Amino acid sequence: MQYTVTINQVKALEWGLNSQQALLFAFVYGCPSWTKPIKTDDGIFFALSKAKIIEELPLLTDKPDTAYRMLKALEEAGLIELSSTSNITLFRLTEKAVEWNQKLDGSEKYPTPPNNKGRKKIRSTSDKSPSKVGKKSGQGSEKSPTNQDTNHQGTNQDTSQDLQDATGTPAQSRGLVLVVDRTDTPRVEIPADMPGPKDRACKTFKVWANYAMAYRKRYSAWPVWNAKVGGQLGQLVDRLGAD
Repeated sequence: MQYTVTINQVKALEWGLNSQQALLFAFVYGCPSWTKPIKTDDGIFFALSKAKIIEELPLLTDKPDTAYRMLKALEEAGLIELSSTSNITLFRLTEKAVEWNQKLDGSEKYPTPPNNKGRKKIRSTSDKSPSKVGKKSGQGSEKSPTNQDTNHQGTNQDTSQDLQDATGTPAQSRGLVLVVDRTDTPRVEIPADMPGPKDRACKTFKVWANYAMAYRKRYSAWPVWNAKVGGQLGQLVDRLGAD
């Protein structure tokens, strides 16, 4: 069961979603980050069985037919595209759906904390056992795990768009410029709609941008960005370094 589901009420009202549809879409929006991608004649879709919806969202429904009707309602709202195999339902997000995780100004809803000091302060006051911070947590120790019993995909993907040397023809001038492996030569231009940190001085910017673009190239959708992802990425950079 998924413990926490975050609903963008502004977009839900704008798109005419009722509370059940908004709850389901909030769950579906994050599914590409862990559910299995399926290659079809129409491109990449993601596997999402009706049984999985019932398992993860017990507050929503306990009937497979109801879960499927709600998926069809999201398709009619222009948020997902549905397909299927002989035994499982497939979906993928539309361009419209990307707006779910954006503010009105186009920036991300859940930015990374501005520095390590703030993040460490939160941890020091929130952990039940501060003396054990830094030690490996035991199985089942996380208070609010997300997407339990799901298979998360690896991150060694292709890039999300064609890379272009600084000496080549310049791309359309929009978004941010990411320096992949050097500090003086921009090689990739970042789309303005990419979720996550936008400040190139942010310690997680380069790592997140490379991962997000590779993910989008493979799955035709941005990975989920929220406060938990930002915190985990910050810890990863602290331990391994941005390079």
